[in-house]
Amino acid sequence: SGDLTVSGDSSGAYSEIITGDMHIKSTTEGASDAGAGLRLFTDDETVMESGDRLGVIEFAGAEDTSANITVGARIEALTTAQWSSSQNGADLVFYTTYGDAGQVEVMRLSSGGNMDIPATHRFYLDGGSNTYIYESAADTIGIATNATNRLVLDNNSRISLSNNDDGSYNTIFG
Repeated sequence: SGDLTVSGDSSGAYSEIITGDMHIKSTTEGASDAGAGLRLFTDDETVMESGDRLGVIEFAGAEDTSANITVGARIEALTTAQWSSSQNGADLVFYTTYGDAGQVEVMRLSSGGNMDIPATHRFYLDGGSNTYIYESAADTIGIATNATNRLVLDNNSRISLSNNDDGSYNTIFG
């Protein structure tokens, strides 16, 4: 009964406190908020500022036999404003790694309730193959099937369709 607290500096040095799997078990029952929990928090005895990180979960592994550990993905919570008794906004940000340890934001659940995906990323509907929705840098939304643009909505209210495999399309409205 009680809390387990692990404290330390953030110098980047790691200490192993357990090996194998970590299990958190709750014996509380009955209430809708009962159950096991994990709480990450920051308290340096100052107010949280906009952009401060509340906590992070990193998924990492060995990239060689010399114990060099590299992060493959992470999820972090970032504040969106200076915190007060009436303002506690935070975004939940997801990152993945491609290539040589370069982490890139791939999705953000914003404090306002939106799911944000960067404009250069595609939203695949078939598991990442060839059917997707995208936004180009020019504020153009497109739908592609078979990796070919089929429907394009541009920032001038034009709608264009393609009915061929070369990706060219004709404006049908606007």
